[in-house]
Amino acid sequence: MSTTPNTTPTSSSTISGAASAAADKAASVVQPVAEAVAKEAARFGEMAESWWTRNAQMAKSAAVHVKDEAAALNDRTQRYVRDEPVKSMLVAAAVGAALTGLIVLLAKQRDR
Repeated sequence: MSTTPNTTPTSSSTISGAASAAADKAASVVQPVAEAVAKEAARFGEMAESWWTRNAQMAKSAAVHVKDEAAALNDRTQRYVRDEPVKSMLVAAAVGAALTGLIVLLAKQRDR
């Protein structure tokens, strides 16, 4: 007596049903993850925009402050030079001599 293996033919509708079920299951797993990623990306974008805005305002404020301080220093310097021309010339000459001496000293050290 010969025995044949008991096989049942698989129909294409059974395979497509299983594939469809697997795809549905994958979609149900992926969709919440995709929504969470999109939500976090939007939150990160808002945080980045807030950070850039805040830092841009701080930089602008600092630039205005530096400009104001430079203008005030310029006014004080011009007033001092106008009020004390001899002292201003002596200070300028002393600074020039000190810088020249420093440059000569550095040049000699570099040649050694």
